[in-house]
Amino acid sequence: MFSNKPRRLLPSAFLPLFLVTCPGAVFAQQDASFAGFQLNRSLPGARSLAMGGAFVALGDDATAAYSNPAGLTLLEASEVSIEARHWRTTTIYTESGDARGSNFPQLEGFEFGESTDESTGVSFLSFVYVPEAKKEEGKRRRWAIAIYRHELINSLASFESPERGGRRGVLKADPDETNRLFGPYSFTTDLQVTNFGAAASYRLGRGLRLGLGLSYYTFDLAAEQLVFGEPGETAMTGRPLGGITRDRGLKEGDDAKVAFNLGLQWEITPSWILGAAFRQGPTFEMRERFGLGPEPFFDQTNDFSIPDQYSIGVAFQPTSDLTISFEYDFVEYSSFLEGNRLSEPVNFASGPVSAAFELEDADEYRLGVEYEFALKQGNSVSLMAGAWHDPDHTIVWAGGPSQQESIRFRRAFFQPTGDDEIHYSFGTGVRAGRLQFEVAADFSDRIDTFAFSTVTTF
Repeated sequence: MFSNKPRRLLPSAFLPLFLVTCPGAVFAQQDASFAGFQLNRSLPGARSLAMGGAFVALGDDATAAYSNPAGLTLLEASEVSIEARHWRTTTIYTESGDARGSNFPQLEGFEFGESTDESTGVSFLSFVYVPEAKKEEGKRRRWAIAIYRHELINSLASFESPERGGRRGVLKADPDETNRLFGPYSFTTDLQVTNFGAAASYRLGRGLRLGLGLSYYTFDLAAEQLVFGEPGETAMTGRPLGGITRDRGLKEGDDAKVAFNLGLQWEITPSWILGAAFRQGPTFEMRERFGLGPEPFFDQTNDFSIPDQYSIGVAFQPTSDLTISFEYDFVEYSSFLEGNRLSEPVNFASGPVSAAFELEDADEYRLGVEYEFALKQGNSVSLMAGAWHDPDHTIVWAGGPSQQESIRFRRAFFQPTGDDEIHYSFGTGVRAGRLQFEVAADFSDRIDTFAFSTVTTF
């Protein structure tokens, strides 16, 4: 039978990767803020991370408050938990290439760079209250509640264009590079999304449990992208641009929204359990400011949407020591384009041009295994491992070639540089009396995640 033992925790890692801007094309400059953008999600909890995120059917620790609130009644006692995570992310972006329209059908001569950024934070903090079970209920809890703080996004990034042949820049518009379209550039961003949530679970009987959660999300974004002039370059006014700011873009966000999550668990037999969950993504308001020269002059308000996620999974426990879990997740990444200027056509003197941006939804498949070694006095050591399929979900430009500068920019920077990835994970946990410790790691080409969690029951 599935054990009702206290377990442990964390958040999703989010990777906003903003690249360079287009001098003289305000709309293209806006687009630059999303070039290379990719949102990576993982459930809270070192144990969940170690099992490849295949946790919606298990949901037997405090992190269930976010991943599947129905599982809270599986806990045997009230508990306090805390988790810390460290993220190491790698971004692939366009460094240089030939932006002349004649070459664009083949996208020739492009070179790509990589930028690695690291961040650390307290990703999950929670308190779960489990009432004492009555004898007539056979020690089966009818309800449980939880409050928690969940760090959904914690991202800090900063990079600039490299130097090539004594010059720093990105794209050229003619063979001798006298007309440089984009660059040199620098970029910095600081983005945080924090979730303050409450959740409750109720056992209906016959192995069926339901859960509901409510979250208050805060959104804080501060990003700046600069394009500089080089000696010999001139603005449209004929003024020299060497060493001064040529284009500037700012993104600012300070918003809060409420969202909810739902969960269900059904113990079909003592060895099989089915789980399902829905997690709503909040939509925040952000302000974009752009301009030619050192001071922004164009203001626009747009949406920044976190995708909704649907999950269904099954867990199998052939023995009291071994647990195998499988999960399917559908992540609605395309919602990021809805309500955002990227979904709108761009108006030129020759007429409107379709935005032609694409961001595909994702079908994720997760598999996790856990084996628990029993020790004396009820203590134990657990080993966990997992893997999951992470489809590429970067924003790409799907429009055709054009001599229009803004379209050439989009084709240059919104190329499909990402690939589907397989994440591999592992971890271990120790339970000693009322204390439990877990460490875990998840590895892939683009992002590595490390987690440490501890829980105290009482």
